[in-house]
Formats: sequence, structure tokens, C-alpha cells
Amino acid sequence: MADDSQTVDRSNAYLKALKGGNVVAVGDKGSGQVAITGLAAGTATKDGDYKVAFDDTDQPSLSGDASDTADVPAFTVPVPGPTAVPAAPTVKLTAGDKKIDYVVTPATSEKSDQVTGYKVQLKASSDDWSKATVKTDLTGTFDNLTDGTEYTVGVVATNAKGDSDINATGASDHATPVAPTK
Repeated sequence: MADDSQTVDRSNAYLKALKGGNVVAVGDKGSGQVAITGLAAGTATKDGDYKVAFDDTDQPSLSGDASDTADVPAFTVPVPGPTAVPAAPTVKLTAGDKKIDYVVTPATSEKSDQVTGYKVQLKASSDDWSKATVKTDLTGTFDNLTDGTEYTVGVVATNAKGDSDINATGASDHATPVAPTK
């Protein structure tokens, strides 16, 4: 390896990443950076698992003019967060005496990754959503309702970016509890 005891101009050098003595990545000339790719999200490394060295060539090996290697500090590959709000789930309702049973079906699209929860909301159809009663289970019952009153049940999926659209097709439905006939 070259002697690095004096200040060396690295403006035209390539930074190379090594693992187990083998070059695994070469950065752009003069950038002073190198990207280690191909690691799964959440992978954790230890201090010195990877090393870096400056070199005058972009070849996937170290030349005789390469600098001494330096340990790369421990790092963890980030787990990417959602890029958008989730797709809307759907809800099916069954009205009974003073109650409405519901079943939520989560969306199956790629936009439904990383859902952190669901909000199932019930309101009298004449009210706005700010007056809604909220549950978080995918199946359940809203009870102690008034027979003959129309209710709207809407569901949203939640992730770090926000809530799905409660007005999306199938994300809300109407039902009217009815007293049993004698």
C-alpha cells in the first residue's frame, strides 16, 4: 500500500469498499463516496465489516498505489417507509336489531404495504365524520343503535403517510338497524 503519512490529493481517486479483502463497490472518481449495495433492508453490520481505500483506478481490485484501508463504522440498512397513503380497504355490513355487524377486507394492492392500523367509523348518515364512533378491529359490531335510523360505516387504513380515502369505492356502506318482526 502507498505511504499516506503526508497529505495526498484524492480529487482524482476512486473510493473503494472492501469486504473480506475483496472490492465490493467502487465510487465515482473524485467523489470521495462509495455506495455499498445489495444488502437487504434492516441488515446490520459491525465496525470493520467493511473497509474503504482510495485508489487511482476504477478496477474491482486494489492497485499497488491504493491507500491503506480504513474501517467503515457499523451501520444498519434503513427499512424504507411507505411512499404513499395505503389503498382503501372495503367494508361489508349486516344490520340487526339495534346493531350493525361489520367485516373489513384489507386492500391487496402494493399500496397497502406497511399498514399500521385500521379505523372503522360509524355515524348517523345525516352526521359528518367528526361525530363518528371509531373501532380498530377488522370485524366487530356497533350496538346500542336506534332501529330505523340509517347509519354509515366507513373504514380507512393508516400508515406513516396518513389515511386511505374513506370515500373510495367500497370503503363505506350504509345500513339501517331494524327491530325483529313478531
